[in-house]
Amino acid sequence: MVEVSQGEVLVVGAGIGGLSTAIALRNVGYDVNVVEIRPTYLGQSAFRLNIPRDPEIDRIILQNDPKGMAGFVPIGPDLAYIFYNTTWDKDVRLDRNDLAEVLREHLAPFGGPAGRVRDKYVDDPSRIMFHPEEWLIAPPPWHSGRIVLIGDAVHAVTPHLGQGAAQAIEDGVVLAECLAYHDGHEEAFRAYAERRYERCRLIVESSVRIGEWEMDPAGNGDFDHAGLTQHVLEAMVQPI
Repeated sequence: MVEVSQGEVLVVGAGIGGLSTAIALRNVGYDVNVVEIRPTYLGQSAFRLNIPRDPEIDRIILQNDPKGMAGFVPIGPDLAYIFYNTTWDKDVRLDRNDLAEVLREHLAPFGGPAGRVRDKYVDDPSRIMFHPEEWLIAPPPWHSGRIVLIGDAVHAVTPHLGQGAAQAIEDGVVLAECLAYHDGHEEAFRAYAERRYERCRLIVESSVRIGEWEMDPAGNGDFDHAGLTQHVLEAMVQPI
């Protein structure tokens, strides 16, 4: 049972939990429209593994080979993660017990940091995550009645620009400002979506373009990876 008083606003994120909440509210009499918006599979999937942060991981490090890209991202004083992005048939499923073996196979051509991490840390399949890379950008409105959507529920993004969590946090900040500024929730929700849509669309579509280039560099020979990334970074430092 989900209980929400008539004066409250319910914020719903992505996933089955958000859908279940919306359905539960409709079942107890709320006017909720459940609209299915399917994400699009990019064509890549990603492995990810948290590792100790060695001194050389002092920034984002990328290593490329013809079949995919390995990278390192520092996320704390003593913690980092390695990822490996590769083109992947969406119908090919991996048994969780095979994740370490498959990731080692993909990292076999690598030397340097990726090779050292492969040999030292890629051994426990239970610590490895493997996810398809999917995206969507839903047109406004992002609300129905007093229920409003944020994050991946309306702008799921692939990891190529590292902006997924950041954009969900920005949603929360802007939504709070709009609710504080406007007298009614309807006006607040409209203003929130208007402020967020174009910024989120830039992130989603730019990430997709980078992924498409990674999968087919020859077919995207005129793609300016560095230029697009710089454009997005300049946009991201602007006020939200």
